[in-house]
Amino acid sequence: MFACEETEALLYYYLNLSVRTCYNTVNMTDASVKKTAARIQAARHEKHVTQEAVATKAGVSISYYAQVERGIINPTTSKLLQIIEALGVESKDILGK
Repeated sequence: MFACEETEALLYYYLNLSVRTCYNTVNMTDASVKKTAARIQAARHEKHVTQEAVATKAGVSISYYAQVERGIINPTTSKLLQIIEALGVESKDILGK
């Protein structure tokens, strides 16, 4: 897992986002949320795994994961990193421009 400063720098670099570290959340525009969601879904499809498998490995509910993947909710930084780790991909693949 990343240290908070590394996470902030990575998120800012790849998405040009403002990170509120005190709340551990990311301020993303709707377009950024949708792009990130699409990348998460594509990575899961590439790995041929179910939403349930990723959610379980990431330590989140299936409902929460499904909403993240559809771009309905904006996950916290820590949850987003847990999902990325559960998918077994690099952060830049999900957070890239």
